Amino acid sequence: MVKFADISEYYVGELAAKEEQDWIKTQQYKKYLQATQKVISDFGATKILEIGCGTGFIPSELPETVAYVGVDKNPTFLEWARQKNQPSRRFIQEDIRVLDQEWLLAQNFEPDLVVSFAFLKHFGFDEWNDITTRILSLAPMAI
Repeated sequence: MVKFADISEYYVGELAAKEEQDWIKTQQYKKYLQATQKVISDFGATKILEIGCGTGFIPSELPETVAYVGVDKNPTFLEWARQKNQPSRRFIQEDIRVLDQEWLLAQNFEPDLVVSFAFLKHFGFDEWNDITTRILSLAPMAI
């Protein structure tokens, strides 16, 4: 079986910058932010785990009272996320395939909401079921 490059290996240099610019141009992240803010206000979410946080647009707009941990496998994106966010926002380089309750315990973080936007497109269809199940197991609420 052919091993394709992981998406985190693909988005480097100019390709990473282009991906960032595409997010800015489309403003798609604003819809994701609105959905997250609605769960915060309607259901009282105070601790958010974002899987595939990319360059950190969502946490840069969240209230300071919300604890946030973002996970992405791409070190370039994580560095950009750290630059545009307050120091209390945590960004961790990790692969979704290893995230579970033990991992959360090791991070000393118990989210009440897990969010993941425009993320599954980076995986083969054969991984979607496992990844979706894994994401939904990390917190009582999910977007």
